[in-house]
Amino acid sequence: MGWDDVAQQAAEMTLPLTIFSSNNFQFVNPTLPPPQLILPSIPPPSPPTPQKPLPHPTLLALPVLNDLPNCSGQTILAPSGLEEWSETKKCWERSPCRDPGCDYRHGAANKAATLKKIRNIGWGVRTITLVDSGRVSFSNPVCQPLFEFEDCLNGGAPKAECAASRLKKIFPGINATGHTLAIPMPGHPIPNTPSSLSQAKADVAQLEQLIDEHDVVFLLMDSRESRWLPTVIGATKDKTVPNAALGFGTFLVMRHGAHASTATPTVQQRLGCYYCNDIVAPTDSLTDRTLDQMCTVTRPGLTPIAASTVVELLASLLQHPLGVNAPAPLPQQDLGKIPDDTSILGSVPHQIRGFLAQFRNLPLVGAAYGKCTGCSETVLRSYEKEGFDMLLKAFNDQKYLESVEWDEEDDF
Repeated sequence: MGWDDVAQQAAEMTLPLTIFSSNNFQFVNPTLPPPQLILPSIPPPSPPTPQKPLPHPTLLALPVLNDLPNCSGQTILAPSGLEEWSETKKCWERSPCRDPGCDYRHGAANKAATLKKIRNIGWGVRTITLVDSGRVSFSNPVCQPLFEFEDCLNGGAPKAECAASRLKKIFPGINATGHTLAIPMPGHPIPNTPSSLSQAKADVAQLEQLIDEHDVVFLLMDSRESRWLPTVIGATKDKTVPNAALGFGTFLVMRHGAHASTATPTVQQRLGCYYCNDIVAPTDSLTDRTLDQMCTVTRPGLTPIAASTVVELLASLLQHPLGVNAPAPLPQQDLGKIPDDTSILGSVPHQIRGFLAQFRNLPLVGAAYGKCTGCSETVLRSYEKEGFDMLLKAFNDQKYLESVEWDEEDDF
């Protein structure tokens, strides 16, 4: 890790920190006794006044007050945005009702910026396309390395186009493009107006074209339901689909299994997708949610860890003779013994769940579910047959995917 990375994470922590280079240290004779520190005599503190204990910790949310006459400069808003972002993380960490297993995902631009900046370029990727619907805000540059302070001005630059331009500055030979695109989602109805329906249909068509033109589709979205449409399209077109999702101190990195019609028979069952372990269909998870459940609330170092892991997973997968059909090592497999069917870079796990609080990664294997709402043959055949009409039903009716008439031959 370089000094710039340390300074980047230190800025996110909003704590005073000094970074020393080797020129800052003074070496002394180790044989001399250490200097003694003499402290003045301090009287013992008086015992605290007993207080009635509270039933549980209480969080008090106060509005942030800004002096509007003194906020004419944009440099005032940048630390204000960073402070609000940091305070939200602190409140999330102290909250007594926080569930560490909840899947509150990071923003797409954060993981994408870290993932694309060096790691994919370093592996020889020369065509990268970024898709995002947001704009750069004042809290973004400290945690999203492809953005700078100037990108936040005048309402914020479009994230996808801005990140693509920065990639070209890092390596001019890369073919990087950005598209500002809103992905329709299940449980988020499309207004029944000609303009809204036409826009949604155009967005779906553009997403289908982009997926069709690329070999690998990274899913790095903010919400659970926003991953559904790319999952269905990617499975239909038999694309390689790596997936990364973050919690506050946990992350999930996985690769979707192959299409059932093209999967190579192995001793293992076909690997599942992001939705194969769900007990409910994807639906609206954003409406009526608190701020910490909708914005970037995660430990600053988690993003580069997850981004590096998902890129290395893709690199190992591409070097495997079976490609997307590569079998995953079993969790109880001896890591000291490398089996014969691994990639030249090592094993190719199906899922990696990381726990930063314990500094531990857990590899898992999840079989495909025959009635999955994202990759089952029934859903894929319905999409191939009906196209946008089937998607529109899923967008407008949150019960549609749960009420699909499943084919009896779909295996579990």
